[in-house]
Amino acid sequence: MIIRYLKKTCKLIAIVQLLSLPYSLTISGKVINEDGKKIPNVNIFTETNGTTSLKNGKFKLEIDGNSLVTFSHIGYETIQFHNTNIPKTIVLKKSNILGENVYVNSSLDNKDMYNTPASINLFNYKTISNNATNHLDGLSDQVTNLNISGGTSRPRYFQIRGIGERSHYAGEGPPNYSVNFMIDDIDFSGIGMIGHLFDVYQIEIFKGPQSTILGPNAIAGSINITTNNPTPFYTGQFETLYSNDNLISHAGAFGGPLEKNLTFRIAGLKHSQNGFRKNLYLDSDDSNKKDESLIRAKLLWSPLDEFSIKFTHIYSDLNNQFDVWAPDNNTSLHTYSDKTGYDSQNTIANSVKINLPTIFDIKTYYKFSNSKSNLIHSYDGDWGNDSLWINEYGWDPILEGYNYSFFDSTNRTKNTITNELILRTTDDIVLPLDTRLIMGLYSSNIEQIDSANGYLYGGDATSLSSNYKIDNSSIYFNLNSQIKSSELNFNIRLENYSLMYIGYAENFYNDYYYLDINLPKVDTLQSNNFLGLSLTLKNNINSDMLFYTSFSKGYKAGGINQHPYLNSQSRLYEPEYNFNYEIGGKVSLSKIKLNFALFTMQRTDLQVQISSQQIEGDPNSFIYYTANASSGYNKGFELETSYQISSNLNFKYSFGYLKTHINQFSYPYENDVILAGNRDQAMSPNFNSSLNINYDHNTGLFIYGNITSKDSYYFSDSHDQISKPYSLININFGYKKDNFIISLWTKNLTDERYPIRGFYFGLEPPSYSDKLYLSYGNPKEIGIRLSYKF
Repeated sequence: MIIRYLKKTCKLIAIVQLLSLPYSLTISGKVINEDGKKIPNVNIFTETNGTTSLKNGKFKLEIDGNSLVTFSHIGYETIQFHNTNIPKTIVLKKSNILGENVYVNSSLDNKDMYNTPASINLFNYKTISNNATNHLDGLSDQVTNLNISGGTSRPRYFQIRGIGERSHYAGEGPPNYSVNFMIDDIDFSGIGMIGHLFDVYQIEIFKGPQSTILGPNAIAGSINITTNNPTPFYTGQFETLYSNDNLISHAGAFGGPLEKNLTFRIAGLKHSQNGFRKNLYLDSDDSNKKDESLIRAKLLWSPLDEFSIKFTHIYSDLNNQFDVWAPDNNTSLHTYSDKTGYDSQNTIANSVKINLPTIFDIKTYYKFSNSKSNLIHSYDGDWGNDSLWINEYGWDPILEGYNYSFFDSTNRTKNTITNELILRTTDDIVLPLDTRLIMGLYSSNIEQIDSANGYLYGGDATSLSSNYKIDNSSIYFNLNSQIKSSELNFNIRLENYSLMYIGYAENFYNDYYYLDINLPKVDTLQSNNFLGLSLTLKNNINSDMLFYTSFSKGYKAGGINQHPYLNSQSRLYEPEYNFNYEIGGKVSLSKIKLNFALFTMQRTDLQVQISSQQIEGDPNSFIYYTANASSGYNKGFELETSYQISSNLNFKYSFGYLKTHINQFSYPYENDVILAGNRDQAMSPNFNSSLNINYDHNTGLFIYGNITSKDSYYFSDSHDQISKPYSLININFGYKKDNFIISLWTKNLTDERYPIRGFYFGLEPPSYSDKLYLSYGNPKEIGIRLSYKF
């Protein structure tokens, strides 16, 4: 009742605001470079208005009362200011280092990077360009305490500080995820393959529970991608990449004014490559190929200074094949599958953001998004063919009476709708202790339909159909108070989570005999109420140094496992909670910048992913499900530092340390009980590090180098097999002149073979001995990149 009443009240406020008079102010100043020379034709703009600097570097711009103002010019670092702290003289630098005026987009209140009291990794458009990568997976190793699961053609599942999913096979519960993944205010959690980076403005990775800000799918942290917005002047960029894997990627973006108060931006990408695998049976070098298209369009209508509507449309078609596993684990990247696997994602998504005029000193925003994704994940279940089994293993299908051949396929459709209304007090409201108040209402509706074939006990006749419907509604509050040089930030979120599940399975067989039976439906309804809290105290020692301490409580909903033969005690699993304690600091000097954070998390009822093979000789006979362990902890620290040696040379180093533990837990298996845990958690390497060296010569030549390292980790909660540590070297060398860049780049320079996913089970006939099977990351890749920006 309370949430319903508040929704009606906020709608009434929004309607009144549309009829109110806008509030605006005028800013002015001049733009110079580091040598004091005036810079003409600098693009100066907000979301709703813009101008360019004159020949003498001066500018004047009318903005609304809560704007971020961007200063952008080719060859200089783009910077942003809040309207309350814009200096009269703007100095544009050619530095690669991230300065104080980089603003975080996904926080509740607009803050620059330096003043945000949290552990954040941030990549701006220039950092992305320096790495010559066109997808998020190319940057993941540079982020402290971030890991990505292999086993898909592009990353879908992430782990932050050791928490996150490794997969979401049919049977592993509803679409609840630990890491929130957003692109332009659209929730893509659990379907992160869409993370292409062309025409991306900024990436922010928050570490630690974000449940009070983002609600569901954020117990571990969040990844937020913001793409370039429309501008009131014409701008664009074009890019082409080629590499030794027959990679061909073309991308372009263009935008500007359509008419007065209406601007647009449209971006498109076409990417294809072979996939670094040679299928010896099919005599194919593209059985693991990528064939990807992306179109992103934005419209911004701003008829009034404080009223604007931004519409974003995303169409993505990732028609990728999947062929990465081999029975012999060969490092030559040869495969032997006789059936073609696919790992595809087709997505249509939209978002609308409305900025409403200020009334009674309250600023209001409304966000809406909807997305529909169709996903297919299929693969040759035995990874082999008749010739391989006969010639190499002595398996004769005639003598055995059946072919050793399996195939697994899951078709998934996911529909998501979200609504969010945000009310924020302005500086004109005088509250005790210089307090700002933010209140929000959020709701989401998710429907996911799965259809799995060949998954439970092999054979195309086996099928499992499931339908999940999840409704979330929440109300949250944020209080931010200034106490002299300190700042107190308090967040609270009340959330109701409702889950309805209907599942249906049929046509099983056991012990290699088909049973033509129809199992009854599984029909379940769950409802939970959650309370999320966070409290942060920030202390500004001076203008160059701050420290913070924080406490946050995160939560993740429970669910139901789909497998029809699970016993009743394994059918349902409970919500997970964690309690995160963190201290950190940031130092920003003229040449040195340093961010650090120390954290410890206590996890209760932590969710684990269990898988076990049921029938010897059937590699598809896996039960996948989610269960609860008793408790555990995740603790460690993150360090990121950069040193600007000269105007041309910059070093950046980051290091993440992680120590995890999961207490012993048990789960039923057939007529026995399996003990697990009492060790590190899965996908939780003890350390990872990254060293970046960026050099820009005055002639336009540049070289950017990157070395990343990652420690070993357990592959799964269900077995004790571990990966091996590895290091990768990436280099980008080239020349830039005005708006044009040409570069030669290489990834994995030393051609390292490093595992990104591992399974432990019996596959190879006739003994079917348990063995660790590995999927490897990409080998050495060398390519060329051409880009033009205006």
